Amino acid sequence: MLTRVARLWQVYTAFALMSVGWATMSGAAINIIVTPWFERRRGLAVSWALNGASAGGVIIAPVLTFLTARYGFGVAVGALVGSMLAILMPVVILVLRPRCADECDPPDIKVAEYPIATSPAEAGPFRLASVLRSGRFISISVPFALGLAAQVGFFAHQMALLSPTFGIVAAGWAISLTTFAAVVGRIVVSFIVDQSDRRIISGLNFIVQMLGMAVLAIATTPTLLFGRIVRPWYR
Repeated sequence: MLTRVARLWQVYTAFALMSVGWATMSGAAINIIVTPWFERRRGLAVSWALNGASAGGVIIAPVLTFLTARYGFGVAVGALVGSMLAILMPVVILVLRPRCADECDPPDIKVAEYPIATSPAEAGPFRLASVLRSGRFISISVPFALGLAAQVGFFAHQMALLSPTFGIVAAGWAISLTTFAAVVGRIVVSFIVDQSDRRIISGLNFIVQMLGMAVLAIATTPTLLFGRIVRPWYR
């Protein structure tokens, strides 16, 4: 849709649809899919699963920028959509297929090595009102929602911020380096998160992001901008 928009409302419609797809393929969805399969070293498992999304950012951003500069935006996005369908459809059909009831073990998983988490039946029925009144839920979800909003806002404006200084192609590579830094940071944290207080780890992560944003806000030279971009950022 983005390659054929002619009115502003069509842009908003296209991004509204993309937001649904992003929500079902990003951090929250990955956590929901991966977490029930692991009881021990769950933080490590989720961290490595999230690296798949970041690896896509490392590859896709410069490739899409290159294809757009060489062949145009329509061709570049068409190639991206085609590659997504070629990769996602087999995964949906072969991997994310319906499984048996909760008492069945997930396929191809060594249950003895990676015990399955408590089943929903054992955990009790879900009640939204009870969750929203939970202090633990609020103290976790609100800071992460604000942090995620800051991250998404940064990525949404990163190309516009960097392209006047670096050029479009170099800005695309800078975006790729940003994602690569996230991969490095996540790998490092994944080895300590299960043995540490996760709230402290998360708090330190937020502090690093705040300091990075402060540097970005006052940066006036390409060197400062580049140093801010390639910081390890565990998302």
